[in-house]
Amino acid sequence: MNKAEIYYDAFNSDVESYSKEYIDTIENALLYAKGIDGVYYKHTREMSGYTIYDNTSNNTECLPLPPDSLRQLYGILDDGTYDDHQYLESGRLDYNSLLKIISQDNFELSSGTRILEFGCSSGRIIRWFKDHTATCELWGCDVDAESISWAQQNLKPFFNFFLSTTAYHLPFTDGYFDLIYAGSVFTHIGDLADAWLLELRRLLSPHGRLYITIFDEASIESINRRWPNHPYKHFLDEQNAKHGNVLANENVFKFVFGASPKYEHVVYFRKPFIEHLEKMFRICSITNEAYGYQSAYLLTHR
Repeated sequence: MNKAEIYYDAFNSDVESYSKEYIDTIENALLYAKGIDGVYYKHTREMSGYTIYDNTSNNTECLPLPPDSLRQLYGILDDGTYDDHQYLESGRLDYNSLLKIISQDNFELSSGTRILEFGCSSGRIIRWFKDHTATCELWGCDVDAESISWAQQNLKPFFNFFLSTTAYHLPFTDGYFDLIYAGSVFTHIGDLADAWLLELRRLLSPHGRLYITIFDEASIESINRRWPNHPYKHFLDEQNAKHGNVLANENVFKFVFGASPKYEHVVYFRKPFIEHLEKMFRICSITNEAYGYQSAYLLTHR
């Protein structure tokens, strides 16, 4: 299986493997079920039981790497194997891009800064904040139980992690965090994006910064110009054609496709998205190609 097939299989595995009738039945049952506050993705081995170890380490030289199954598609080679250097480098580049953008807005990480990575997976980016952990408080959360379990066991004592759900609430007091960042998270939140933006605004300190990356028309232009053979371009072209060339419609605010929260994909159009954001935040900056081909929006309180 080549790299394009791996990407395509990952994007479609949860969407195409079940009939529409089956998905409608499950979603309808969940819609009217009582007592469900949110969804998260359980351990794959939960039915047979699983063990959580205490791997607290004082190793300040290097942090362990997650297993391939928890690396998503970062650092994957054409033959389907993962390269450790590429995986680490992808996190370092996204970390450096974040620091550059916030510093250009005169926001610095000082002693006592509280930082949250919203959607941290198994710590690909947050691990690069290790040098700040002596003076800053760092948290990461995700809806994937296995990723959070691995991070809790292996990235101690430097970072704090907790399992979140798709319910738009995080267990912190108002204004707790000075910096919140979410790399390629709002690219997968369709219906509840506004609720989550408002929740992250609640958690943001009065002079804090919220950094999010999204897929917008600048991202499409970047892929067409720089990565014309990228598997996501073919996937997006296919979805666009399936939905009637919706991306050519100038009246589109966002285009959402996918059958579940885990595989949902969202494309925004910048002008209406800015107008929408400005009802909730002041926009500090917008940077193209800040997170691969995704655009970064740096936000603060109005």
